[in-house]
Amino acid sequence: MASPAPAADGAVYATNGGLTDPLLVSANGHGAAPRKAAYGAKGKYWVAADKAERRAAKEAGGEEGRALLFRKYKVKGVLLHPYRLLIIIRLIAVLVFFAWRIRHNKSDIMWFWTMSIVGDVWFGFSWLLNQLPKFNPVKTIPDLAALKQHFDFSEGTSRLPGIDVFVTTADPIDEPILYTMNCVLSILAVDYPVDRLACYLSDDSGALILYEALVEVGKFAPLWVPFCRKYSIEPRAPESYFEHVAPPQAGRVTQEFLNDYRRVQMEYDEFKVRLDNLPDAIRKRSDVYNSMRAAEGDQKATWMANGVQWPGTWIDPTENHRKGHHAPIAKVVQDHPSRGQHHGSEPITESNLNIGTTDERLPMLVYVSREKNPSYDHNKKAGALNAQLRASALLSNAQLIINFDCDHYINNSQALGSAVCFMLDQRDGDNTAFVQFPQRFDNVDPTDRYGNHNRVFFDGTMLALNGLQGPSYLGTGCMFRRLALYGIDPPHCRAENITAEASRFGNSTIFLDSVSKALRNDRSITPPPIDDTFLAELERVVTCSYDKGTDWGKGVGYIYDIATEDIVTGFRIHGQGWRSMYCTMEHDAFCGVAPINLTERLHQIVRWSGGSLEMFFSHNNPFIGGHRIQPLQRVSYLNMTVYPVTSVFILIYALSPVMWLIPDEVYIQRPFTRYVVYLLVIIVMIHMIGWLEIKWAGVTWLDYWRNEQFFMIGSTSAYPMAVLHMAVNLLTKKGIHFRVMPRMHGTQTSRLIQQGRVNTRIKHQATSSRDFAGAAVVVEDGGLADPLLAADGNGATKTKECGAEGKYWVAADEAERRAVTECGAEDGRPLLFRTALIFVRLLVVLLFFVWRIRNNRSNAMWFWAMSVAGDAWFGFSWLLNQLPKFNPVKSIPDLAALRRHYDLPDGTSKLPGIDHCIEPRAPERYFEMEAQPHGGRAPQEFMNDYKRLRMDYDEFKVRLGNLSDTICKRSDVYNSMRTSEGDAQATWMANGMQWPGTWVDPTDNHKKGHHAGIVKVVLDHPSRGHHHSPQADDENKSDFVAAGLRLPMLVYVSREKNPSYDHNKKAGALNAQLRVSALLSNAQFIINFDCDHYINNSQALRAAVCLMLDQREGGNTAFVQFPRASTMSTRQTASYDKGTDWGNGVGYIYDIATEDIVTGFRIHGKGWRSMYCTMQHDAFCGTAPINLTERLHQIVRWSGGSLEMFFSLNNPLIGGQRLQLLQRVSYLNMTVYPVTSLFILLYALCPVMWLVPDEIHIQRPFTRYVVYLLIIILMIHMIGWLEIKWARVTWLDYWRNEQFFMGWIDKCIPNSTIAHGKETPHEEGVCLGCQCWTVGVAMGKALVYMGVWTVAKKIHAALGLLFNVWIMVLLYPFALAIMGRWAKRPIILLVLLPAVFVIVGVIYVALHTLLANVIPI
Repeated sequence: MASPAPAADGAVYATNGGLTDPLLVSANGHGAAPRKAAYGAKGKYWVAADKAERRAAKEAGGEEGRALLFRKYKVKGVLLHPYRLLIIIRLIAVLVFFAWRIRHNKSDIMWFWTMSIVGDVWFGFSWLLNQLPKFNPVKTIPDLAALKQHFDFSEGTSRLPGIDVFVTTADPIDEPILYTMNCVLSILAVDYPVDRLACYLSDDSGALILYEALVEVGKFAPLWVPFCRKYSIEPRAPESYFEHVAPPQAGRVTQEFLNDYRRVQMEYDEFKVRLDNLPDAIRKRSDVYNSMRAAEGDQKATWMANGVQWPGTWIDPTENHRKGHHAPIAKVVQDHPSRGQHHGSEPITESNLNIGTTDERLPMLVYVSREKNPSYDHNKKAGALNAQLRASALLSNAQLIINFDCDHYINNSQALGSAVCFMLDQRDGDNTAFVQFPQRFDNVDPTDRYGNHNRVFFDGTMLALNGLQGPSYLGTGCMFRRLALYGIDPPHCRAENITAEASRFGNSTIFLDSVSKALRNDRSITPPPIDDTFLAELERVVTCSYDKGTDWGKGVGYIYDIATEDIVTGFRIHGQGWRSMYCTMEHDAFCGVAPINLTERLHQIVRWSGGSLEMFFSHNNPFIGGHRIQPLQRVSYLNMTVYPVTSVFILIYALSPVMWLIPDEVYIQRPFTRYVVYLLVIIVMIHMIGWLEIKWAGVTWLDYWRNEQFFMIGSTSAYPMAVLHMAVNLLTKKGIHFRVMPRMHGTQTSRLIQQGRVNTRIKHQATSSRDFAGAAVVVEDGGLADPLLAADGNGATKTKECGAEGKYWVAADEAERRAVTECGAEDGRPLLFRTALIFVRLLVVLLFFVWRIRNNRSNAMWFWAMSVAGDAWFGFSWLLNQLPKFNPVKSIPDLAALRRHYDLPDGTSKLPGIDHCIEPRAPERYFEMEAQPHGGRAPQEFMNDYKRLRMDYDEFKVRLGNLSDTICKRSDVYNSMRTSEGDAQATWMANGMQWPGTWVDPTDNHKKGHHAGIVKVVLDHPSRGHHHSPQADDENKSDFVAAGLRLPMLVYVSREKNPSYDHNKKAGALNAQLRVSALLSNAQFIINFDCDHYINNSQALRAAVCLMLDQREGGNTAFVQFPRASTMSTRQTASYDKGTDWGNGVGYIYDIATEDIVTGFRIHGKGWRSMYCTMQHDAFCGTAPINLTERLHQIVRWSGGSLEMFFSLNNPLIGGQRLQLLQRVSYLNMTVYPVTSLFILLYALCPVMWLVPDEIHIQRPFTRYVVYLLIIILMIHMIGWLEIKWARVTWLDYWRNEQFFMGWIDKCIPNSTIAHGKETPHEEGVCLGCQCWTVGVAMGKALVYMGVWTVAKKIHAALGLLFNVWIMVLLYPFALAIMGRWAKRPIILLVLLPAVFVIVGVIYVALHTLLANVIPI
């Protein structure tokens, strides 16, 4: 081995890989670190298990064959035999316990008994899965002296195999550069032949700062590495060395070491300063280069020190140079030492050490950043490791590979040699695929409060697996054999004449040649010459498309598509017949950084446990995968995949103490005393086994306690979340996310989507039109009489009896109108709307709360306290809802006044312009829904025009239906004409120009979610007298001269989409339209629609303008809201919003599901007011969800967005400084109403109290409580009756509102309260079934106890039964939806529900009669 000079100045070399440090204060006075007890790495309770093997090897002559390079130890029999015996005894005890429980199936609550049986069975099964693989723990310790003896030559050379070291980092911000560079420095300084070592840094961010930091490492390493070798420094990461090791003291070390130490420390401090200055240095340099090239019109690129543009991520991101989208990069920072040159900057020369005979050469150092492209899945860490695997194959192609996370470093310079001992051992070295090291962390607090060390697993479970087929791969600190990663079988079962196939490994000739050389073990120490051709091939193997169509991520390399790629990769390798080894060293091999707060730790556990469950539900399931895996090894992998399920039963048991709140005794098992004794015996035995385990594992009681403690923490937090995630994943095949509701379906749309020709659904298109002359009569209040509706003899539609004002409304602005008339309306702005109001009294419920608190008596005080809290919240939320209703006002536009004051005699108008977000009034609705015209009921001219327009519209729909085919055919023609130019398969417009948006065949910059911004004026302003669209058809043009042929301006806008920017959904689109309209028309007013709405009343826009121009508050009116979802308010690249107030203080608000409410709140908070416009003939109509699922998804999004608003800066309690008090109350009600669902759910679960044997009164005296409650409920409905009177809604509307609110309570709003409005499965059928079951049991119980109940108890029971029936009535519409019936009442429900009640009740009575003495019912 080409090792450094012997340790000097007190450094002692340990043969087991441990090194004593000359800088540690110790008892011997020479700086040697204190050693552990005399047992060393093997431990007190371990004994050699390979004496016979060593004796046989010695007799055969160690020089003739391969040596024994590691020692094997087993647990002493005095500890191992009792350990095994206790496992067997406990297994028998658990089986006897289960048998006893099943034979004595007596309990106060049988459903709880059954649940506990299932839970105990699972606990026993999971314990068995955990214990079986631990029957034969084995500790293996490398013999470094033997390795040195057999593989190092006397002249200083070595025949050790080559090692490629992989370091992966994803982001220079989340993973500090200093940690990453310390990891690299520790690798460069490791005690291993430099000509057989290469380090590869994978940078998934493609940032120049990481490459230049690596160049800085190339400057500092020639000083640090010889220093470490000369003095045998440990650890070899400078940050850890200078921070954690005591500084040297004069008189205890030589002056030479003291001088070198100070020099290296000073240079390291300067090295850190240079790292800190890299961002500024790169930016300043780039600014200089960009200013020099500004005349050439170049973008603001990021420049390297050699004056070349950086091919990766730029400081100012642009296309192909941003995070997630950049070219592949492979750069050799330090060449192979045999070439004697560096590709980086020159090393430090001012302060070089007097190294003497110490080897000053450095290993090869390579920077790799794989290509990133938004159209490819990059497979996270597994994809980065596979890219490094291919790149290293072209350069060094080492036989062995070890990978590290960037926050780990080599803590023991002998670590790599230790792993090699297992790979080269004569016993099973050739069949060893990987060597796993334990993970250690140096930033954990002394008590390890978050269980980061996890020593029970690393020092116990891993040693147990070491006695089987070997430990699993744990993600970092693991040395692999390259052939095992390539998916090649081990030698003992490998087929002959294996060839490297392009279909499996990819189509790189150089890479395939490297695979063939690896199979023949024909490797060259020196890499091939590095020229431009080689570098191009090196970059090609790290492109994002190289994996496509190959076995990478499946049977080759690290496994894709799973969160725990490490466990699955190890499972795949074990399944091929390979084995693995666990390397134990007295001085820890590697150290890293662990989560330092509970949140990060739990996130880590969620990812691990979720990945484990994903493995179980994949083709890598331990039951079916790995045909060559050993049985007990399979059991260990099964335990690794199902352990999170245990948390479900632990949660159930954790909730059991709630049973203490039930007044009477509840026994889970009878006889209870014997049950407790059995349970205690089993629990004591498991801790006795744990005590023996921590003895042979060498862990402390604190480690054992932290393991148990944090497992319970995970079982009540992280593990259940992982189980829930897996359940949602299995049911939906996708995560919980914001979803846009489909509003219409059609066969044509479905066909196009299936063919992949369109990326979005086709929506109803709206067109603008004027009223047909002689066909429609304008109603002054905005209503239209339609000639096609059944009407009176003249064709006018009948109006409602009381007009728009309503029966219960009176004028409230007579004084204002009289004053304007006296002053002269022409002198100022007119009054353009009428107001009406009504007062509703507020009834107070404080007396009820006072009475309840004074009479705080109940059978179950916990239930009383819960009900008081619930009633208080109900009162508070009701108050929030009612206070803003004290002064309801209806505003009706006066269109006649608007016409008198703003329309001029020449046909022009003084009205301000309005921008339309979509086109108005839809002909589809007109022709499809209205009655057909009849001869004699309409003028002949109208009949002719109607038929002609109907025919033209049908042709228009045909043209729309054929658009996809037309575009495809046209594009195919243009593309075929330009194939010689090598263009992509573009999509072409009718004018022969390439479409700048999404293409039929998506490609980069032309796909959904990634395309340029588009603004096209389809119809120009009518003042210019021409259009940007093809001319209209003149052949069948109707005689509309009198009506005018001009059309409003029509503009197509498609904002730029780029994966690196958040597009902020609908709010972002509206803000883009807002900016575009400002440049074109810049109208004073803006109105927006969803694409499934249309203008149902042609006077709607004028009606809104009435409220904006009124002299009273028109100038302070920000927006006018119509019924449905349309708003009028006063006043294109993806990056335009960046660094501005768009989405915050300007435009529509971003980052919230209910951007509409928050935008209105911001506007009101600035002091603006808004108006609500009421018209007799509805202004706008649209489409609504037509099934229960979509309706519930809509409600989840709304209620979740409301809660998001409450927990944001737009909270009504703190935001909106100019908001009126009652307006603030109304917004507060909008944000907190979902919380009400929690208390209603608690009340909905009250019927379960029927299952408790004795009476429970929520409040005493109960009769008075019920009377008070009925009075309050009756008063609420009386207020509701008055409200529906002045609101002009029907009793059916009121009933549907109450009914569906209960539906929201049961399903949607609790989900939004917990998950902030994200999608969750609904369970309408389960709710209905539970209520049926509860009602049935209640009826049965009433029949059983009717003879012993008092009259009061019978009344109370009847009220409880009435409550159950009420809940079922509210759930009735959901049952209709489940059965797929729309607007029909299935008779089967009316028949089956009472039948289910009766059947369940009869079953209860029968069970009580037959089993009353056996099982308490």
